[in-house]
Amino acid sequence: MPLRFSGTASRLITLADVSELKAIQDDLRRASLTDGLTGAYNRRYLLQKLGAEIERAKRYGNDLSVILLDLDSFKAINDTFGHRIGDEVLIKVAATLRRCTRDVDVSGRYGGEEFLVILPHTAIAPAVEVAERIRAAVKRLAWTQPSLRVTVSGGVCEYAGMDVDGLIEIADQRLYQAKEQGRNRIVAPP
Repeated sequence: MPLRFSGTASRLITLADVSELKAIQDDLRRASLTDGLTGAYNRRYLLQKLGAEIERAKRYGNDLSVILLDLDSFKAINDTFGHRIGDEVLIKVAATLRRCTRDVDVSGRYGGEEFLVILPHTAIAPAVEVAERIRAAVKRLAWTQPSLRVTVSGGVCEYAGMDVDGLIEIADQRLYQAKEQGRNRIVAPP
């Protein structure tokens, strides 16, 4: 701002360091999109991302598939080994999803002990391969409690013009079929 200082025309310039404020904003944004326990994306982010991927698939005719996974008998794990071990299971499974998927894929904690994997540019057959790779990797995980065994069941669905809710609903129905068929399995269309 212009001013006069001792009869001389001058300017007053003020600077404010907003780096701390920016860091806080970044932390808040990250917290709004990720699960605090696992560090994986949360349901809010997953639904936003899936909506965007559906729009992209519609526009460009790309393949798109999703996998909905649920930890088998998770309540029994918490009841038998305690919530600390249950948390360890959730954290390791989230990390396993990241290891078993491509950089372009998005995985996260959909809720409780459910995880969603979004697979852009992926038809049903390769999506089933990813789901089976995840299922096998989770089954092989080592735990701090030697007697602990963890498995997942999953449902796979390929985008075919439905909205976000419809796509997830079909994957969820297949997930429950996997549970009904004995758990530790993936169900996809024949």
